[in-house]
Amino acid sequence: MKKVLLLTEGENDADAIKALIERFRPTLLEQVGFHPMRGVGELKLKPRMDDLLPVVLNGDDPVVGIVCDSDEDAAARWKNVAAACRAAGVAIPEVALGADGFVYSGERVRKFGCWIMPDNRSRGALETLMLSSLDSEEQTALRERSRQFVANVEPRLFPDREAARDKASLRVWMAVQKEPHWVPKWSVALGKLFPTEEAARPFLDWLERLTKL
Repeated sequence: MKKVLLLTEGENDADAIKALIERFRPTLLEQVGFHPMRGVGELKLKPRMDDLLPVVLNGDDPVVGIVCDSDEDAAARWKNVAAACRAAGVAIPEVALGADGFVYSGERVRKFGCWIMPDNRSRGALETLMLSSLDSEEQTALRERSRQFVANVEPRLFPDREAARDKASLRVWMAVQKEPHWVPKWSVALGKLFPTEEAARPFLDWLERLTKL
């Protein structure tokens, strides 16, 4: 059994996080398992966080971690996660989410952690972190043009929120590569979609803390 069970918002997020770990902290892969889920209130085929948490928090996994997107409000998303944990029987204390993520442990309590992408503070999503640093001026220019395209296209059928715009412009950026593709994990696999190690370090440090509980 893995030391940490990490709940992620879908398989693409799980694949991207695995790739981050493999590139920058490969030894952690031996200790971290993944379980895709869907977020609070989202209508997807994966289990909702509300439904999944009572199962995993009362299961046999030594440590449970949640990684989800802040979308428009990291503090509001943290409140949702904490409320879902309390409803599942884990008495998460009433504390603000720090820049270094949340870790909860102690004698006779559930070992648990939470990270709100991209940095526990900003609006956005995992895609925001992954696109925070590109490897060339050409790719940076393509990224900016992709953002502009999404900002100007009409009509826009997706919600006019920063996280949704990041997801849409990411796919435009992937579509104009020499080898166009659609699924983010392919960009990760090809090495085109990665933050710098410095940008990824706070998240990976949080994950490493979970493996040491």
